[in-house]
Amino acid sequence: MSGIAATSVETWRLVGASGLIGVRLFWKFTSVSKELLKMREDTSVKGIGGILSAESLVHVSERRALRSLLCDVIDRDDGLVLEKLQAVESIDIERHFPGLLGIAAKKKAERCITALTLRASVPSLCNSVSGLSAVDVGGLKKETLVQLLEKKVLHPDSWFVCEVGEEVGNRVGHRGTAGRERPQIRHWKPLLNALLDAYNFDGVEAVLEARGRMDVCEWEAEAGSRWEVYYRWERTPLHCLIFALTNLEKSLLENPQSLEHRTQQAAHQASLPLQHMKQRGVALIPRMVVAASKAGCLEWTAVVPLRILDESKNRSVMTTVEASCLELACACMQPEVVRELLVAGVRISKVKWTIVRKTIDGCHEQHRWLAERRGCDDCTRYSHPRALKKAEDRCLETLEILAEAGAGLESQSVLDGHTPLSLACDFGLQDVCQFLLNREVSVRTTGVGLKGETRAPKVPLVISLQHSHWVIAKLLLEAGADPNEIAWVDGKPVSPLVQAMKCVPDRTDRKWDPFCEWEEAESAVKLLIEKGAQCEIPLGETAQVDSAGCPDPASNLDTGFPLVFACGELYGDLARLLLEKAGADPGKESSIRNSEQTPVEALLRSGARSYLAPPEEERCVEQILESLTRAGADWEAEVDRDGHTPLSLACLMRFRKAVEFFLQHKAALTSRRESGGLRGRAIVSDRPVPLIICFQQADWPLATLLLEGGEDPNGLGVVDGTRVSPLIAAMQTLSNWGSKRTCAESTIKLLIEKGARCQFSGRAGVEDVQDDSIPLSLVSPLIVACSLGLPDLVRLFIEKGGADPNEKGKLFDDKEFRGHVSSRSPLRSPVETAVRSCGQDEEEESCCVEILKILADAGGDLECRSEAAEQTPLSLRLARESNLRRVVHFLTIDDMMQ
Repeated sequence: MSGIAATSVETWRLVGASGLIGVRLFWKFTSVSKELLKMREDTSVKGIGGILSAESLVHVSERRALRSLLCDVIDRDDGLVLEKLQAVESIDIERHFPGLLGIAAKKKAERCITALTLRASVPSLCNSVSGLSAVDVGGLKKETLVQLLEKKVLHPDSWFVCEVGEEVGNRVGHRGTAGRERPQIRHWKPLLNALLDAYNFDGVEAVLEARGRMDVCEWEAEAGSRWEVYYRWERTPLHCLIFALTNLEKSLLENPQSLEHRTQQAAHQASLPLQHMKQRGVALIPRMVVAASKAGCLEWTAVVPLRILDESKNRSVMTTVEASCLELACACMQPEVVRELLVAGVRISKVKWTIVRKTIDGCHEQHRWLAERRGCDDCTRYSHPRALKKAEDRCLETLEILAEAGAGLESQSVLDGHTPLSLACDFGLQDVCQFLLNREVSVRTTGVGLKGETRAPKVPLVISLQHSHWVIAKLLLEAGADPNEIAWVDGKPVSPLVQAMKCVPDRTDRKWDPFCEWEEAESAVKLLIEKGAQCEIPLGETAQVDSAGCPDPASNLDTGFPLVFACGELYGDLARLLLEKAGADPGKESSIRNSEQTPVEALLRSGARSYLAPPEEERCVEQILESLTRAGADWEAEVDRDGHTPLSLACLMRFRKAVEFFLQHKAALTSRRESGGLRGRAIVSDRPVPLIICFQQADWPLATLLLEGGEDPNGLGVVDGTRVSPLIAAMQTLSNWGSKRTCAESTIKLLIEKGARCQFSGRAGVEDVQDDSIPLSLVSPLIVACSLGLPDLVRLFIEKGGADPNEKGKLFDDKEFRGHVSSRSPLRSPVETAVRSCGQDEEEESCCVEILKILADAGGDLECRSEAAEQTPLSLRLARESNLRRVVHFLTIDDMMQ
């Protein structure tokens, strides 16, 4: 490129002088030709002077590149290049980059040492002579500091070598290893920064009066390789001022005296020293901003931690961000600094969304910090309200200043799809949301979001509901938010109504959580429904669609959840509104408590303990059932995968109020489910039979209620792989449990009076059953009554139940375990069973004799010979073996009479 045209050289000169390409690229492209190489010797703004101007060194990377260039020059001991850089008028190398002489001495760069010492004494050489450290200087009074500056003991541009953690508010975490010594980290700090970190604002004023430089920043002096990415501070004095004011503000909020005093006057008295110190710092803002503006470093950036208020976090690459003074002032909510920076002419066109976001982020960060200081997780509930309000007021003041300056209040982030309003909704900043709404910010999302993408537009209404910010949700609805706008949450489409019901507190929270916001949640959901929220959103009417060719988001909504949840938690008013105004389907399933349930199933399973609950919960159950009935709920349909009807499930849950309701509304009974059912004939059902369920659970009063309501007393059901009748189930429960015998006997008598028959367990009645795949139970109610010694039931079964006194049966059906019979019950006659089950107690013998009389009167065979050749009847032999004298006497007399 030796023959490069003059016009091209001039073009390259203009590009280089503009400062757009930076130090590294400038150094590279000027090396391609002799003509361009001359730009390095041109110290004016048309040459290297334009690259090294303060305006061109705005970003930290450019200042780092220049420092790297200086170190490279010293490594090569290139004194000529160093002299050219020293000759640039727009920057003072020695005052901007301390420690160059020490680096040259370590590298034994003799020519560079000569170049550095040719000039007058520089501040970086005065540090070791004065013997003062940054901590020493930070504690000096203004008068002493002025004296040191006047006597040239201390230069206004002095530098100090500090160790990390030595100064206030600059702690840095590290990768500590057990048994190893913590690595040493040292960095250069300007005099102004040292004073600001010590909150010595009077001293800062003295240095400014002595014309201390503002276009300087901190630099790393010495660090191990392990710390290269962990320490990137490089703050300017203006950055330090913002941090100092923020730390003072934090101390005012953190001070227990200022937070815990009962009266506002006492709190004010306790915080006076801090407030006075902060006022002195605020008074410096205009002067420092003007000085930085004259030096051209007003927009210089520094690398700061993402969590400004949390200094315990490691300042690694992943937890730091580059920020200008304006961005940092917004993040720290310093409206005084923001106002002065904007007055000084800081441009916001490039960062108008960034600064608004940083302001809202900063407010949330301070809320979270306050909560953590009080040992809590939820910043909106547990932090001190006065401190929270103060932080949000400063945020509002900052946003007001930015809005007047033209900052974008509706811009959408390309990184995560957030707008200022959606971000404020996410953080629960109610006053900020109100401010944005007063500014007529749109509450409806615009744009197209892809399924599952983090860049999909955020819906403010859904976000506020997702985090249970109910007051904010109501503000948005009153401002015109779309109650049916679908958003993507965790890669799934969610409507505002579904999201709201997912965040409504359940009954457990209402009972035990002292901070439960049930009233706010209920009012928000009611307002949402009043504004037109629907469970079933029509296809094609959603604001966001899947542009990747997937189905409409509305087709994938869990539209059944709101009603299922409301029924499961016994929220009667919400369930009624969902059915009457939100178009909820009373038969639609949804997932609740890790299972798919219908609204009726959720209601019955959750409200089953209402028989022990207060009356108000029972009224809620009745209210919900009435609402479901008006909405057209099918009480004959199956409500779960086990085939339960609403009535049978209510019986299973022992839910008396629900059973009464279903009986009153003529819900599906066994006799009504099967066509052709006749009294006295077996009606077979594969569904669970309500009456059998009640008998299995020994719920005799509920069984009585069913019988009086018209339940079929002969409806067969399947229990443990066999078909049983209600009478068999009742007798087996009576045999196994034996409790509440009086109540049980009265219920069994009612069962017989309603038409229950005993024959369905034996050979008779087999013709009534069409399905032979499931065997009939061989249990005989008469046999069970004989084994229990209940003569009244024996008589009842024979006289009204159609029992055969000579028919053999079992006490229980054979039970199998892993394909093998684990227990058997032999077939026995009623007489044999009565004798075998009789004890030697006088009362038991009397009952046995009475049973034998009843059987004999009905034509029962009292001899029970097991073999025809036996001379002694089996019953008599069993009575003699058991020494049952009265039974033996009765059988002997009866035999003689025959």
